[in-house]
Amino acid sequence: MKLIPSKALLSYASGSKTKNFITCTIILLFIIGDVKTMTHILRHHQQRDNTGLSTLSPLEQLTWPHSDVKLPCGIVPALNVTSNWLQMKLKWLHNGKNVDLGHRYNLNHNTGVLVINNIRLDDNGIWQCVNEKQLARAINLVVLEIPKEPYLLIDGHRLDPGNLFVPVKENMDLSIECVVEGGNPMPSLHWLIFPSNSNIENEAMSSGLLQSNESYQEKDISRSSAKIQRVLRAHHNATVACIVTHVTLVNPLNTTILLDVQYTPSFGISRIPGFGIPIKESISVSLKCDVDSNPPSTPVWQKDDSAPPVLQTDDGFLNFTSIRRNHSGWYKCTSRHLLSEYSSIGYFLNVRYDLNDLDTVRKELIEEDNSGSSESVEVTVGGEVQLECPSGPSAAIPCWAKTGNDNELQPIGSSSNLRIDQVLYQEAGEYKCIVGSKNENLEKLRVYTLHLNVVGQYSFFIYVLEFIKTKQLLIEIYFKFNNY
Repeated sequence: MKLIPSKALLSYASGSKTKNFITCTIILLFIIGDVKTMTHILRHHQQRDNTGLSTLSPLEQLTWPHSDVKLPCGIVPALNVTSNWLQMKLKWLHNGKNVDLGHRYNLNHNTGVLVINNIRLDDNGIWQCVNEKQLARAINLVVLEIPKEPYLLIDGHRLDPGNLFVPVKENMDLSIECVVEGGNPMPSLHWLIFPSNSNIENEAMSSGLLQSNESYQEKDISRSSAKIQRVLRAHHNATVACIVTHVTLVNPLNTTILLDVQYTPSFGISRIPGFGIPIKESISVSLKCDVDSNPPSTPVWQKDDSAPPVLQTDDGFLNFTSIRRNHSGWYKCTSRHLLSEYSSIGYFLNVRYDLNDLDTVRKELIEEDNSGSSESVEVTVGGEVQLECPSGPSAAIPCWAKTGNDNELQPIGSSSNLRIDQVLYQEAGEYKCIVGSKNENLEKLRVYTLHLNVVGQYSFFIYVLEFIKTKQLLIEIYFKFNNY
C-alpha cells in the first residue's frame, strides 16, 4: 500500500473539520479496500485455474464459520445416461484433492449437491465436482473471518497501545510496520499521515515520504510497512495511522501514533525599538530571544560572554528601562538542550550618546542627491503633471513626500511616478522621492528633490437664483481656467 500525505486534502484537516476529514478518508479507503479484496479473490481464482481442472474462473461463495453450505455440482447428465449420480461415478475435489464423503461432507445422490455442515476455516478454498468424462465449474468457498485489532512495530518491537508518542530525532529515518492477525480473505492495509494544526499548511510535511510496500499475508498474519525517509521538525505532533479495511467490517479498524520529533534549538532575536532605528542614551530598549526546540529549552542572554547588565525575564526579554552607554556591546542568546550548549549569532548593541553621532547616523541612512541642482517642474493651474523619480540601483518602490511649512515631510504614497490632476496653487512646493540604494553592501536611502511651480490664472462666475415662494437662496459658482 502507499503512505498517503493527502496534500490536496490537508487544508480540510484542521479545526472542526478534522473528524469529518478522517471519517470521509476512511470511508474512501474502505471502498478501495473492498475492490482490492475482490481483486485478490479473482487473482486467487486464476491461480487455481492453473491446475487444469477448469478453464473458467471459479464462482465465488461467501459464508461464515459454523454455518451449513450447499455446493451445486453443475454437471448435467447426458440424455442416454441415467441421472443416478452413483452410476456417473461423481466425486468432489477440494483444492485438487479428493474429498472423503461422510462426517461433515454429505452428497445428495439425486442432485449431486455437496452439503458441508459446521463450516470451518479449513474448508476455505476451491471446490469442484468431476466424473470420468466431465468436470464442473469450480466454486471458490470463502470462509469469512473478522481480522483482529491492528498494532504497530518499530524496529521489530511492538508499541505499547497506551503510549501514543514515539520519540524520533530530526533528520533521521523512521520505519513503521502494521500487523493484523487473522482475517479471511486477506485484509487491506493503508497508511495516512495527518499534520498537527500548527503545520497544516506546511508543504514540508509531504517531503521525504516513501511508498510503503504492498500488504502480504503469512501464516494468517497480514503485514504492511511504511517509511519516512527524513523526519523533519514539521512532522512534530503529526499523526501516522494504519487503516485496515475488510469485507466483514462495517467500520474500518485503525491504530495511530503521534510523532514526538526532537530537534535542536533555533533562535530568533528581536528588538524594541526595531532594528535600523538608532539607540539614543536614556531611552527604554528591550531585547527578545525566542527559542524553538523540542524538548523546550530556556533562553539565556549573555553580554560579551558574561552575564548581562540587567536581569532577564523568564520569557526571554532583556529590558533596559533607561539604557546607558556602558550597555553597548555584543549580545547573544544561549540555551542548554539535551546535555549540549547552543548559541545564536552575536548582535552588537550600539548606544549613541552624542548629538553629533545622531547627525552622523542620519547622514549614513539618508544620502541627499548632490549630483546637480534640484529639478524644477512648471505646470499651469488646473492642468495635470507627472513627476518622475529616478529608479536608482534598488528594485524597491520609491516613496513620495512633500515638504511642509515646518520643513517636515508629509507622506504621499509609494509609486514610481507621482501624477497630480487638476493642479491647485497650494500643491506647489518641494517634493522628495526617496528610494533605496546599496553602498558598500549596506542599504541606504537616497533622496531626490523636485520643485513644482504652479502658474496661470483662473476666473469664476457667480449665479444667484432666488426662490420667492420657498424663501431660499441658491448660489452657483463656476470656475473657468483661462487656458481652457
